[in-house]
Amino acid sequence: MNSKLLELTYLRCFATLSLVIWHCFFCPMAVWGIIKDIPPIAVNLLKIAYHIIPDANMPLFTFLSGYLFFYLYHSAGKYRELIPFFKNKVKRLLIPFFVLGLLIILTSYNSHIDRIIWGEGSHMWYCAMLFWCFIISYVGVKLNNLVYWVAVFCLSAYLVLRYPNFWFLPFKLPLGLDNALYYVVYFLMGGCFFSKSDVLDKLLFGRVKYIFLTYFLFVCVFHLKIPYLSFFSGRLIAFSYIVFVYYVLKSLVKGNVLKDSSLVNNFSKYSFGIYVFHHWIAWNICWYPPISSFLQEHYLLFPTILTLVVLPLSYFLTKVSLKTKIGNFLLA
Repeated sequence: MNSKLLELTYLRCFATLSLVIWHCFFCPMAVWGIIKDIPPIAVNLLKIAYHIIPDANMPLFTFLSGYLFFYLYHSAGKYRELIPFFKNKVKRLLIPFFVLGLLIILTSYNSHIDRIIWGEGSHMWYCAMLFWCFIISYVGVKLNNLVYWVAVFCLSAYLVLRYPNFWFLPFKLPLGLDNALYYVVYFLMGGCFFSKSDVLDKLLFGRVKYIFLTYFLFVCVFHLKIPYLSFFSGRLIAFSYIVFVYYVLKSLVKGNVLKDSSLVNNFSKYSFGIYVFHHWIAWNICWYPPISSFLQEHYLLFPTILTLVVLPLSYFLTKVSLKTKIGNFLLA
């Protein structure tokens, strides 16, 4: 396997695993509002999670998608024609968003079907958002105009630096276009790491400890509570984290510590299905009244068990689903 693709495969596996941990372990404790009085230990764990899985690693997933888009476009000759490209993204992102999104909303506790018009309503919001990231970037590669790239990058970077999360954006656009304007800077970051890989590798490869120190510095400044400075450093945590994780995995692949394996390839292949199933299952389990009551007292034990159960179950359901025509169409 191409070494670039191998490190991206490991990156996708890491992002998927960390996302499952975030949703199954930390969300029931302190994000979904199930526990009425959040214990101090849960608050502290959430603060730690904010740094080790920033924004549930959605920026990392978006970075990965951006890298692969630019890689496939420039190196593999894919996506060159508009109509096939558009059909591909509708099939892989918008159809799963509407079909699976509606199914999840209709079968989940406290979900709102009306929010689907805004590209939200369930965790499938990410598909609608990512669709626009692809469209915005496709227009960019076709125009090949520096002013366009700078305008998109600056707008998205401003939104990330101005607002702590895309939920806080002061405007709404149909089908998650507003969310894409927030996240597309990470998509473009992935494209930059592909197109400028030689320069960046020469500058950063082998300097993982310095990248970590930069990331750690942003974390420390964030906790100093210095007006403005702490706020902006908090927004930069995700960027430095992505660079750190990317070069850690790249170093391990280059050093032959991480090798090609069927397990890793399958986990990467099933990552979208795992994404679909794990949140769907975990959310409904946690809101089931007897379990939500149990969770009040066992706020550490239960999420741990939930994580260990939901991850393999989501893997298995994805594997089985991909053997069917409908499952293969929606999850492949």
